[in-house]
Amino acid sequence: MTLITVIRQLQEKNAIPVQRMCVTCRYFDPFAHSQSDKPHHCHFVHAPFGQRELRVDCREHELADPTSRAATWDAFEAG
Repeated sequence: MTLITVIRQLQEKNAIPVQRMCVTCRYFDPFAHSQSDKPHHCHFVHAPFGQRELRVDCREHELADPTSRAATWDAFEAG
């Protein structure tokens, strides 16, 4: 999660281009599955996945709108 945090901070400062990470994707739903070793959900493939499967370069990535990205990030950080 530390790497993802650093990348996101750099993106928000426009220091690097937007990466195709789960946390910026419109299909990502963090901690949708409580009490699970696969807490996150990808609505593109309709499947749960865990922290180890978080992607930083996903081919199917679709950038979420700014409001959704902020809300998703807040949920992800709080997780």
